[in-house]
Amino acid sequence: FLNTILMYCSSKLFGNSEFALRLPNLLFHAVFMAAAFLFVRRRFPGAFSAVCAFIITTINPFVLDFFSLARGYGVAMALMMLGLFFFLRGVRSEGRDRKDILAGFWCAGLAAFANLSFLNFLAGMVGAYLAVDCLIRAKRGDEVGLAAMAVEIVSGMPFFYKHIILKLIILVPLALNFFREKALYYGGGWGFWQDTIVSLIISSGYDCSYLPLYAAVMKVLVIVVTAAALLVLALELRKGITPLTMAVLLVSLIAGLTAALVLIQHFVFGTPYPMDRTAFHFILFFNVMAVLLAQ
Repeated sequence: FLNTILMYCSSKLFGNSEFALRLPNLLFHAVFMAAAFLFVRRRFPGAFSAVCAFIITTINPFVLDFFSLARGYGVAMALMMLGLFFFLRGVRSEGRDRKDILAGFWCAGLAAFANLSFLNFLAGMVGAYLAVDCLIRAKRGDEVGLAAMAVEIVSGMPFFYKHIILKLIILVPLALNFFREKALYYGGGWGFWQDTIVSLIISSGYDCSYLPLYAAVMKVLVIVVTAAALLVLALELRKGITPLTMAVLLVSLIAGLTAALVLIQHFVFGTPYPMDRTAFHFILFFNVMAVLLAQ
């Protein structure tokens, strides 16, 4: 929806050419790079380490291709990166910045407007926000039940009720229409690991001669990064929630909830597992988590 509007505006300004129709995604590549730069700059003061982290975050040939196509994936990926930057900056261990959190939610919502496959990312971000607040209250020793705690958290954040509701009023009917018209057909039925994770690894390798070795190494890396994130959280949360632990926790929760929603939708509604381009957000989850663990 958002990508169509941007393409329409671009064609009115610059004519109905290939370049004009691809221009919105090309411009959003600059947004993606800027958001990655801001994310990295906050975490690595050294030039060499910052450059390495920036490369990890941005250089994936499969992702880069979609910033030159007249599709919504490039716009969505840029908004997702920007949303993660604002959200991680807004949800801190020592407090909250409502403006940054709201900016993060709006970027996530607009990413779903650009491409509906990013709707799970928006839901994962909302769920992560609620889960972290529950965890902080539990560690603080608040003696209330889980349901009462959830009600207290939700009632304490009216500042973005209207924003979330506004987005859902438009997004939910769109998603239901896709489901009703049997438009959610692209994907696989083998499983989340094989269809989603392995398809992203193979697509990023572009069937080159080194693909078997590359795929094997990347599968191991995915397992190692996931295990390392869980280990860091298990060890660090005992000591308390530091700013870095909070960032790792948030990204882990968003990625985990996004994956959980994929599984629920498959078993409840029969939708296929997302693969390659419809699972883009998991590439960014992996890259961001690798940078946080490196930090």
